[in-house]
Amino acid sequence: MDNLIFSFLDVPALSLNKALLLDFFDTYSTPFLSEKTRLYTNNLDDALWKGVTVYVPKELESSVDPTAGNGYVKFNNLQNEFNSIFPEFNEYLKLLPFNHYYRLQIWEQRKMVPPHKDGGPDDAKYFPLKIRTMLLNENTEPTFYILDDKEQKFPKWNEASSNTFLFNNHKCQHGALLGNKRKLLLIVSGHVDVIRFNDLVTKSLEKYKQLAFFKSRP
Repeated sequence: MDNLIFSFLDVPALSLNKALLLDFFDTYSTPFLSEKTRLYTNNLDDALWKGVTVYVPKELESSVDPTAGNGYVKFNNLQNEFNSIFPEFNEYLKLLPFNHYYRLQIWEQRKMVPPHKDGGPDDAKYFPLKIRTMLLNENTEPTFYILDDKEQKFPKWNEASSNTFLFNNHKCQHGALLGNKRKLLLIVSGHVDVIRFNDLVTKSLEKYKQLAFFKSRP
């Protein structure tokens, strides 16, 4: 597992009603300007992402997500509305290896995203910082990639029955080309249950090892 940098997770695909999902997201999402972007513009049209929060515990509503380093993205919190539309979502969360959750958000890419590492504690024990689920991807060509020693590696979404995945933020960069269709990404951060996490990754590699990415060199 030390050299693992990307894998699909062996959990059933999360499939939400497309029309309801897009209507919810388009109604409540807001743009996000990163600190780097704000160095040269405050124009929301230049935002790389839009997003909406669908869960955050009350004690974290105004505090820092422990997995987010110096801060976190504070989108509108619409968890009650989301749960009323998608009651099956809570059942899905039970499949993920977290003791409790810090923040769940849905993001949509608006611009090309250059290779980067997410902000967060510089400590491998936090792998994974987050688990992600591709809720919607209408693009026919791959966009999201893992950068391994300057090589772009694109996950083979059409060969996996799961749309949930993880990558090692400490050992690789990631980025995304800009497609011409809609793409919505669920990002889940929480306190990892190490035993459940290791069991899930082991099981996932038994199923998806041929689709996983391993670092090409130490």
